[in-house]
Amino acid sequence: MKKTFALLLVTLLLSCNTDYRIQDNYDFPIYTCELILSDAEAAHFTSGGLNENWNYGQLIDDHSHSLIRIKVRGGISKFYQKKNYKIEKLNSASGKTESSYFWDGTAADVSHIKNALVMAFLRKNSVPASTVTPTAVYLNKQYYGFYQTLEPVDENFFKSRNIQLEFLIKAGLDKCDFKLDYNGIKKFPITDGFEIKYPENSNCSELAELIENFYFADDAQRKEIAENRLNIESFITHLAVLTIFSLSDVYAKNYYLYRSDGKWGVIAWDNEEFMKRYASADPEKYWQENETQRNLLFAFFLSENGYRKEILEKVNNLLTEENGKYLVDFTEETYSAIEKAVIYDRNTNKSIEEFYSEKEKLLSYIKKTFPLTHTDD
Repeated sequence: MKKTFALLLVTLLLSCNTDYRIQDNYDFPIYTCELILSDAEAAHFTSGGLNENWNYGQLIDDHSHSLIRIKVRGGISKFYQKKNYKIEKLNSASGKTESSYFWDGTAADVSHIKNALVMAFLRKNSVPASTVTPTAVYLNKQYYGFYQTLEPVDENFFKSRNIQLEFLIKAGLDKCDFKLDYNGIKKFPITDGFEIKYPENSNCSELAELIENFYFADDAQRKEIAENRLNIESFITHLAVLTIFSLSDVYAKNYYLYRSDGKWGVIAWDNEEFMKRYASADPEKYWQENETQRNLLFAFFLSENGYRKEILEKVNNLLTEENGKYLVDFTEETYSAIEKAVIYDRNTNKSIEEFYSEKEKLLSYIKKTFPLTHTDD
């Protein structure tokens, strides 16, 4: 294995021009890196297909020169030519993965900042959320496009935040809804749609038990289950944030469950649906119509017999002028930093006019939602 990998490394180094002098440099004020692939790998990378095989190459920035492997990931890559990618940095001697991260192509987000905006809001309010780095990507010295580099939710995510991690599970499909069929039996496994991330070689037996117990319980019993087995504050805060930003489908799928100190908490992942339906936050309308209701666990939290009152209180606590000003400043500053990278992105489907129009929509939403005393309106 080591000999094979060493040979691969030498081949890549000889076949690729590693002189890091980016041509057509537009002097972006954001993180800039170059992906170097062989001609064959580059042709495959840019083909727009959905092949999820790994492509091997190099990634270079001002501080490092790493051997990496990269592949297409995520459901959104099925619908847009601009793909999302998973990248793994490899140890040059062993070929094993040292670290990983994601490139989000923001293909479904005209503003290119919604995910970063929500993640920044969560972190500002002391809620665990991935860091998001605006990134200009070059491919073999030619500018390829704007991406967001996303920190993965993994063992290192919790370690860096001093959170003791016991279990981590990704909910990625519509089947992860805490529901069974009417006769109490699913045609597929109870935990279908959930993917175990940590620890390796474990199973979902405890999660299956939680889902089954929750499904067959009445509201009083569900309240008891929640108090005993769930991190209530984690769920209340995340549901409050979903409400504020009118995120329409995150909890139908695309969320993480993690267990720490014996209780399950939740972490949001895909936040590009921000502001999809409503001109400003309207909790009652959101709770009645949102796709969150498809998930029995979150529907219970939003119910009168669950934690509706506490979630609404959390919403009001988060709707401060300080938070609103932070979001306005974040939007203005991030747009200023990324606009050139977005303009020259060869894969952007939307027009530049739509990019700036979306900025004004975002600012309008924030100013209507948060109690700002000084706005440009």
